[in-house]
Order: sequence, then C-alpha cells, then structure tokens
Amino acid sequence: MLDQIQSLPRSHSARKQDTQTTRDRLIAVGLHKVLQSGWAATSIDAVLRECDVPKGSFYHYFASKEAFGYALLESYQAGVMRRLGKRL
Repeated sequence: MLDQIQSLPRSHSARKQDTQTTRDRLIAVGLHKVLQSGWAATSIDAVLRECDVPKGSFYHYFASKEAFGYALLESYQAGVMRRLGKRL
C-alpha cells in the first residue's frame, strides 16, 4: 500500500516544475473552454474540475479571473505566432 502513495517532490526545482505543469494545464483547459464556449460562458469552476485542481489553488497561480484571461490571451497569441512562423 505504501508503494502506491506518491511522494511529494522534495527539491525546489521539482516543486517549481510541478507548479508550472499545473499552471500550464489550467491555461490549456481554459483556452479550450473559452474557444469552445466563449469567455462569459467559461467558469473557473469548470476549468478547475477538469484539471482536478482545488479552487483555493487557482489563486496561487492567478491573481484573478482577469489575470487568468490575460494568461489565456498570451498563450493563444504565442500559438498563433508559432503557426505563422512555420508558414512564413
């Protein structure tokens, strides 16, 4: 049974990488939902449920829904620029 329990990352870099992964996952799911349903119809709760992240943790990654929106815009713009760079 103890072998089934995952140990928490001990090093600072491992914790930082885990934090970045969770933030990236929130952005990816949020961007998908916004593109699918629109900003007004996308709830933070739905994004958090899909990512399996507690609601209180959201504010660890983003100061507000507005800050989350800016992160989504930055991610979307970076994706567009990558696709343009491949074509041009």
